[in-house]
Amino acid sequence: LVSHTDPVIDVSTGQITLVFGTTAPLWFYPELSHYEDDKTTDLTCNAIIQDDPQNSQQIVATLVLLNAGYYKFSLFAKVAGANGNHQRAISYLIYCTEVTDVSTEDSAGHTGFPQIMGCWGTGCRILG
Repeated sequence: LVSHTDPVIDVSTGQITLVFGTTAPLWFYPELSHYEDDKTTDLTCNAIIQDDPQNSQQIVATLVLLNAGYYKFSLFAKVAGANGNHQRAISYLIYCTEVTDVSTEDSAGHTGFPQIMGCWGTGCRILG
């Protein structure tokens, strides 16, 4: 773990980047949920995991938070090429005090990151 060691994160913007260290090739998938008024909204499409092109021992998770409030972000991992299920590697409780500064887009206009398709190979990245 590189960027956030506390499992509770307070942010005042609608975008957060988390950086994780790796010691072996791993496959990851994220889960992101927003909690409000006893209602849970799945926002996994607003989370993307990519290799860090500057450091092969790191991955970068970018999250777009659409509203102020509480979010749960979990990262699941398994050894690349291994059989079996991904295991929960880490979870965070994120409290977003307000949504500002969401990249160059208005947060209400963010429709999620593209879904990663099977034809994407190791090293494929979304540039932006």
